[in-house]
Amino acid sequence: MVIQATYDNTGLVPDEAAEKADKSGKFDVKWRSDDNVHVMLYPNQFLDAKVQVLRFSANVWCKDPSQLYEIEELLNRTFRDKGKRKPFKQPKIQLLPGEQKEILETALGLISTFVYYHCYEIADSITHILQNMSTWDQWQDKRKYLKV
Repeated sequence: MVIQATYDNTGLVPDEAAEKADKSGKFDVKWRSDDNVHVMLYPNQFLDAKVQVLRFSANVWCKDPSQLYEIEELLNRTFRDKGKRKPFKQPKIQLLPGEQKEILETALGLISTFVYYHCYEIADSITHILQNMSTWDQWQDKRKYLKV
C-alpha cells in the first residue's frame, strides 16, 4: 500500500529545502528536470519514501503508514526554523487510487461505502425494524397468554 501525506503551510520553498537537505546529508536531492517548481528529496534512512517540496507545501509518499511519523520527525528535525516551529504537521492523508480500489473490494470496504452513500435509508430501515420487533414481541407475549 502507498499513501500520500500532504502538508500545507510548511513555509518552505524548494531552493531553501534543497540547500538544507543537501547540507544535512540525510537526503538525496533531485531537482525536477523541466523547471524549478519543486525539488524531490529521497531520505537515505527510508528507501521506499520520497518527499516533494513545493512552494509552502510538501507531499510525502511512503509504503508503510507506520513510517510516516518517523519521516515527519526527520523532516521536522531537518527543516525546523530557529523558533522551533515544526513545518511538517497535521498531514492530509490520501490513498492512491489503486489502494482505494483494493480497500473497496474488501467486504468491509463495500459495507462502508454502502453505509456512506445510503445512511438515511439505513437509519429509516433500522427504525422500521425496531418498531416491528417491538410489535412482534408484543404479539408473542399476547400469544403466550392466549394458549394458557
